[in-house]
Amino acid sequence: MPEHFCTHRDIRKFDGIRCCLECGETVFEAASLSLPSGPNDTHNSDHYMYTKLNYKLGQEIRLVVLLPGQPADPIRCDIVHENLEDDPEYDAVSYVWATENGDVSFCKSIQIRHGGSMPITANCDAALRQLRHRGLPRRVWIDAICIDQTNIEERNHQVYLMSLIYSRARSVRICIQERSSPARLLAYSQLFKWLQGVDVEDSREFQTLQRFVSLRYFRRVWVIQEVALANLAYLLFNDEELLLTGIVMERLKLLCITHEFELPGALRWNFGQTGGADVLTCIYAGMNCNATDARDKIFAVLSLMEPHARSLIPVDYSLSLESVYTNTILAIMTTERNLQILFYASIGPSLSAEDWRTVPCMDMQRFQQYLIGWSVAMQPPSQSVQATRLDQFEGVTVGSWHSTIDVHIVPSVDNYKRASSHESMSCIVEWPQPTRPDFLPRFWVRAHYIDRVEDMHTFSTRIRSCSETCVVDPEDVWIVPFFSGEMVTETPPTYYFKQKDLLDLRDYLMDLRREGAYSQPFSTRYSVGFATPRYQRDDAIFAIDGVRTPMLLRKTDAQSYRVVGYCYLWAALELDCWNPGTKKGRWKDLERPSGLQTQMIEIH
Repeated sequence: MPEHFCTHRDIRKFDGIRCCLECGETVFEAASLSLPSGPNDTHNSDHYMYTKLNYKLGQEIRLVVLLPGQPADPIRCDIVHENLEDDPEYDAVSYVWATENGDVSFCKSIQIRHGGSMPITANCDAALRQLRHRGLPRRVWIDAICIDQTNIEERNHQVYLMSLIYSRARSVRICIQERSSPARLLAYSQLFKWLQGVDVEDSREFQTLQRFVSLRYFRRVWVIQEVALANLAYLLFNDEELLLTGIVMERLKLLCITHEFELPGALRWNFGQTGGADVLTCIYAGMNCNATDARDKIFAVLSLMEPHARSLIPVDYSLSLESVYTNTILAIMTTERNLQILFYASIGPSLSAEDWRTVPCMDMQRFQQYLIGWSVAMQPPSQSVQATRLDQFEGVTVGSWHSTIDVHIVPSVDNYKRASSHESMSCIVEWPQPTRPDFLPRFWVRAHYIDRVEDMHTFSTRIRSCSETCVVDPEDVWIVPFFSGEMVTETPPTYYFKQKDLLDLRDYLMDLRREGAYSQPFSTRYSVGFATPRYQRDDAIFAIDGVRTPMLLRKTDAQSYRVVGYCYLWAALELDCWNPGTKKGRWKDLERPSGLQTQMIEIH
């Protein structure tokens, strides 16, 4: 076998020999030999040893050739190598490794001619028995057998080819086993008849629907792309076989909506999907599914993404979970052109002086909160759905602040920090990301200093008003100067406010109450605000390009900060030096902040 192969396009394959018609190079593919036939073939009882895939030949995969047999016969097969460029004929199998009770043990085995045996799970055994013909061999692709699961390099290679494997298959066969009572099996049969448009009098198909869509199969993350990429799909459910036409799928979706059942992620896509969906739609679909390896919640939906986002998330099982999600966040920031994910970042409460410098600002829980917030924002406005954040910056620009960013990917942020000519760039991200326990990448971003925290407060919110005069509890007197209140009487403490200032005070209190127990008031040099109780005195408040809410940042050195969390700052737009003319807060008594307001800072 030569070390290097030609790269010409005019290549043909003849009986296992790959020939280039342009330069004459010939390659003999030993792994694709035709198989001997006959009932007396022997097999090696030793464990099967994989022959390595040849990546240089192109898009090479393995296929399982299921040998014919009766239902109770042992499963016998051959494993052959094929190149997707040669358009081989096969069916792709979609199933779930674990049984409904969660059994993933390798309690079954298959016999491989000329190769020994291989352990498989009970569900894999059941799927192969569903697919096996009684008289003719059948070629299928099934992940547990066709991929050497112990070889990380091969897993990376084959997962990257998943979109081609399922989209080029003759059909995708969805294999599900759900053994239950005869009455329930009859109900499933009635359900499938109704989905095909057959009128049925028995209403048990509706009672069975919820159990059907909640089966373990529909919660598996890999199912999403396996179903979405299929050109033709069949559901093999116990002994039933159902062609999943567009009409069947629409009736199933309608039934779920009518009975208010949650639609499984795999049923939210149309067949024949090609990569082109936005990254957040794909990632959100994966997050709601189950995966033994949390990295698969990303890798399993890559094939459905638009190409640029997909290129930023390499399939590599040698990467840590944090690195995979950092790449995902980079793809989100690049394609969405904002840093709104920072709204969900925080250093966490009750940390020591040392911990806050190294503790992750973004982990799996916060990332999922971000996806939920995005999903809520995508829903039509409704009184039953409240916003998950207080967007104080509206529109495209506010002074120097911009709602969108351009992400520039560089191998080292430090080189760009020293180059002042790059200060006009919105966001510079370091990639590949150094190993670290944080999902957030290290980036250099354009930010605008607004204010800093001076004091933390408790607040009774029991300000009682009568016209323009308010009785203020003694512990709440700190807020009065910010709304230009003037003392009228000391007992009880009563203050006079102009009508406009009183309305402003009521608005601030209303926002504070809406946030509830999760927020603690604070005062700054110029204004008042609130945030979750993890901030400290001297935490800086910045408006960051691409984030619609002021952010609390804590300085680690001259130009580097950690994310403390988001905050609400009263009259942020009037108190940011871009438009100070309204004189809200204490502007009339203090000078403007000194120093550079708009600057490039590092967030890490």
